[in-house]
Amino acid sequence: MKTVFGRLGIVMKLGLSAGLLMVGQAAFAQDTTADTDVTNQAFVSFSVATVPQSTVPSNAVTFKVDRRVDFDVSIVGATLTTIAPNEPGVFLEFQVTNDSNDTLDFDLAQAALNSGDPVRSTNATGQTMDNVSIEVAADFIGGGGGGPSETPVRGANNNAIVGLPPTRTIRVYVFADAPATLADGNIPAIELSATAALGGSPLVDNSGDADIAGTVQNVFVNAPVGGNAILVNADGFTVSSATLS
Repeated sequence: MKTVFGRLGIVMKLGLSAGLLMVGQAAFAQDTTADTDVTNQAFVSFSVATVPQSTVPSNAVTFKVDRRVDFDVSIVGATLTTIAPNEPGVFLEFQVTNDSNDTLDFDLAQAALNSGDPVRSTNATGQTMDNVSIEVAADFIGGGGGGPSETPVRGANNNAIVGLPPTRTIRVYVFADAPATLADGNIPAIELSATAALGGSPLVDNSGDADIAGTVQNVFVNAPVGGNAILVNADGFTVSSATLS
């Protein structure tokens, strides 16, 4: 694979007294947009019996910068969200940040945590919430919306983020209704997973493949899960209910 660190447009000029020089190429492109063409060429300067000779250029080699698949799924807020039994329209807030060098889509999914599964600094107690759905903010953070002041809207049931540019973040809300059967102190929790994709298809990891100079290949920063780039994070509710005797 093409190395994805450093700078574009490397020109190497080497001085030699005599002899033969062989120069290899490397791509240096941290934060350079995927699919950018990079051209490398080496130049050799040398002397024969102290007499300077004409500089000899190598062939120019052009290749495309690969796609660095790097993102983050984080939880918002410092504590569990307090709810009451039978309370409708409660939600958890997550953020998805694209740290890649290309615009990415993300397929989203949610699942209830089992009893004993870790969530924040405690453990889930295994209860499930009713009518769980995923909603995605209308705008990227810093792009006119999606920030802490945004009022999340339930109803779209979005299971995907479409076209998240590099360095941008978007809020994701997991809505639910609290069952009337929840007891004081219960901690129902939900896991959100995000799978990096393009055009609705999960990206395939090419990190171990042979380099194809004219093709944009996917280089996963994190180890693939089932062949895909998947990250998960979990958050939960804490139930506060009156205790009657």
